[in-house]
Amino acid sequence: MFLCSFRSDVTHEQLYAHADSLSIYLSALTDIYIRRISSAMKLISTAEAAEKLGVHITRVQVLIREGRLPAQMIGGSYVINEDDLKLVADRKPGRPSAKDILSSPHKHQLIHQEGHRPCVR
Repeated sequence: MFLCSFRSDVTHEQLYAHADSLSIYLSALTDIYIRRISSAMKLISTAEAAEKLGVHITRVQVLIREGRLPAQMIGGSYVINEDDLKLVADRKPGRPSAKDILSSPHKHQLIHQEGHRPCVR
């Protein structure tokens, strides 16, 4: 509508066709940009990250949400630099077992942190 006030000879169909071609052009540029970034750094999906870490995809999403695993949103999906998996790869999944807590030199801190004494069977 705004462009029509400058050129009265342009029809709505022409404007829509031009906007559509610009959209295709922008999409192509975005794809090129993503490929260039991907070649500079190995970007992987959350599913690929989960597979490499040996955890569920939901766990990867939680790590991203908590800010412990850097990620970028591209096209509605997160992508992760594969090198950044090192930041969370050495963690054991889940809570420590009671046996691990009791054998730890920091067991008093761990017991206090959990809020109760572990039950060893």
